[in-house]
Amino acid sequence: MQDIYQKIVGILNSVPAELPDAFDEDWTRCIKEKLATLGGERDHVVYANGVTGEHVRGEWIYDLAWVADAGKGQAESSPRRIVLACECKWARSFGDIWDDFDKLLQARADYRIFITHEFGDESAESITDKLVKRIRDFEQTTPGDTYLLAVYEKKSGTFAAALTEILHPNEECTTRLVI
Repeated sequence: MQDIYQKIVGILNSVPAELPDAFDEDWTRCIKEKLATLGGERDHVVYANGVTGEHVRGEWIYDLAWVADAGKGQAESSPRRIVLACECKWARSFGDIWDDFDKLLQARADYRIFITHEFGDESAESITDKLVKRIRDFEQTTPGDTYLLAVYEKKSGTFAAALTEILHPNEECTTRLVI
């Protein structure tokens, strides 16, 4: 399972180098295009707005989703399982983050990814800690729920990525991924 997360973190960290003078919408578009390609390579139907491709349909609930679809190739979709749910929010405050992040809390997806950046006086570590607390405080969080929390650090020019897996109620295992 960590291999897919490592690939995703690698994708995230390639974007600042590819688009050094861009940010926000340009980075979001680039990230979604690369994740859509990866999802298509894994034979999933991909839902994302502003992205085109053989496996891509319009946005559906999340900024980007990979879906195992029983109706693949047919006019009408028939989702069997959400494989990946991703939200990307370039925030100025936690108030900006919560609406998008909370969509992932209720997602029944194999992989949940949240992408943001440092803002104000908040470091990547403090943002990650607050996101993990929100996961723990959500009453419907269940053992096995796993999140990739990726926070862009201005100083390093990379995404600080933390893989958080819920082991038991009120107990999580957070691993900092270094790619």
